[in-house]
Amino acid sequence: MGECEDTALILDAVDKVLQRREYFREKQRSHRRKERDEVLRLRQHLAELEATAAALLRTHHAEHAAVDADGRLSWHIVATTFRHETRVATTEHDDLAARVRTRRALVDQLQRCVARRDPYLSPGGFHRWQHVSLCADPDARKQVKEWSTQQLYHNAAAVFDTFPPIPIEQTDNYAALRMRVLGPWLHTMDHVQNVWDVPWHVMAHALRYHMIELMRNTNVVHTEWTENTVLYHERSATRGKSALLQAHFHEANRCIVVMRHIQEDELAEDDGESLRLQQTLMWFDVHPVSDDSARSVTRVVSCSSMHLQHAGFNSLDEYAALCQIDLQDVDEAEKEAFFVREAIARGNDELHEFRAHIMGVVKRMGPIAPSDGDLVLAVPQS
Repeated sequence: MGECEDTALILDAVDKVLQRREYFREKQRSHRRKERDEVLRLRQHLAELEATAAALLRTHHAEHAAVDADGRLSWHIVATTFRHETRVATTEHDDLAARVRTRRALVDQLQRCVARRDPYLSPGGFHRWQHVSLCADPDARKQVKEWSTQQLYHNAAAVFDTFPPIPIEQTDNYAALRMRVLGPWLHTMDHVQNVWDVPWHVMAHALRYHMIELMRNTNVVHTEWTENTVLYHERSATRGKSALLQAHFHEANRCIVVMRHIQEDELAEDDGESLRLQQTLMWFDVHPVSDDSARSVTRVVSCSSMHLQHAGFNSLDEYAALCQIDLQDVDEAEKEAFFVREAIARGNDELHEFRAHIMGVVKRMGPIAPSDGDLVLAVPQS
């Protein structure tokens, strides 16, 4: 029995020796393979260098051979150089000419849009309106969108200066609605502030991607997106066609959203029906409550002017009926004042319900990471 155990120990020791020898042999083979691979790589690199050197030598000899004994270049080298430079110059000329033609066409389109004027000026209104027309040309169309929205953005500071100072500690929500009826014109101007129990980037995301749902606009039939603008094409059975342009601008811990009506659009009028003549400007300011990243503040300033007849209404009574305000038993001299009081009262009554609607939309969006709320362009450089 002891002899068997000794034999097993001897065999085990022999196996270990053999395994160790196999390990070192494999290591040496691996080292030799690496050396062979390195030698092969160096030889290939040497062949490439020799080929490059041969090409350089041929070029060098050709250049020297092209020089005559008296030091002058041969006619062949001169002709080849002129031919090459001519091709380069022709290519650059053609490229510049194509760019000039493109720019000239864009300028012509923009001039045509700028030359248009609103045939119905707003007399005695709150604001000075500008007529905005969109061309069918894609480049000019995009340029006009950017110009018309950046103009609103650069005026945002002055617009929000008209906002009354409202400490958030005193009241979370504030609304001041104004309306005037001047002949066939209906003018409105609103200031609204709300504090939300959600981060500011969530509200910015909602304004960016869910504006139609927030505004309860069921008449949008088509949307047109660029980097930071959205054009909403609307169609109503009672009020015809309209177009509303929206743009977003991000600052540090702040988002400015602007909106305005478009008065003419070549692409929207291809069926012969013009857009409804209406002027609306809106500014949204979204930022966090100071020292509280979980809450946000939105301030909204909006102003609009609408010519009742040009918007498709024969009288104030007809528009009031659409707003569910009955003017039948109201004296003619009191109709305008009665309509304004009722419209403002209804607007104030609906603010609480409208706020609940907005919170419902935000909750349905689900969690929004800060990076998802920042998918808009930075502030343009003026």
